[in-house]
Amino acid sequence: MANPRIDRGFAAVKQEPDGTRTVAVGRTLIHGRLAGVFAEHHSVAAVRIGPGVALTAAGPFTHTDHEVEVFRIEGQPLTIRPVS
Repeated sequence: MANPRIDRGFAAVKQEPDGTRTVAVGRTLIHGRLAGVFAEHHSVAAVRIGPGVALTAAGPFTHTDHEVEVFRIEGQPLTIRPVS
């Protein structure tokens, strides 16, 4: 199995009407909003939030307050974990 691509930055998670989630990864937060988005994961059925990752509610999104790593391995939930 190939190593997954790991996106490093701040993550924002939005619950979609169909029950899936959209996860965006950006370079920074400006006034509680994700900025410099460089990766998006759409129609994510399951998200695993690693220990030590705190999420803050901001409108329709929740976002991380610190940089994290976001990756997906086929057949597993998308994972958000602290930067290692």
